[in-house]
Amino acid sequence: MIEVRTRSSGARLLCIKNDLKMENSMAFRKALEASWGLEELVVLDLMEVDFIDSSGMGVLIHAADLLKTSQRRLALLNVNKVIASVLKLSGIQAILPVLSPEEFDKHFGTG
Repeated sequence: MIEVRTRSSGARLLCIKNDLKMENSMAFRKALEASWGLEELVVLDLMEVDFIDSSGMGVLIHAADLLKTSQRRLALLNVNKVIASVLKLSGIQAILPVLSPEEFDKHFGTG
C-alpha cells in the first residue's frame, strides 16, 4: 500500500500504491502513521492513485493535522487533474499543498 523512500534532505517520500477509498481508509491510515518517520516534511506521491473518496480525504486531513501538532508538514506530489480539482474546490489544498515534480526535485533532490 505504501512504499517508503527517505531523502537525504530529510524529507520522507511515501509512494501510495492504491486508490484511497472507504474500503481501505483504516488500513491506509494505520500504514501511513506507521510509515511517516521523523522527518519534518512527509510527501505523499500519488502517481499511482486515480481516485480519492471522502474517507480517503479524511485520512489525509487527519494526517496533516497530526503532523502539524509536532511542527511537521504533509504535502502531495504527482496529483492527477481530477484529484487536484477536488482539492482546490473543497479548499483542502490550503492545508495539503501540492508540489509539482519540479518543485520537489529542486528542494529535495532526486533521491
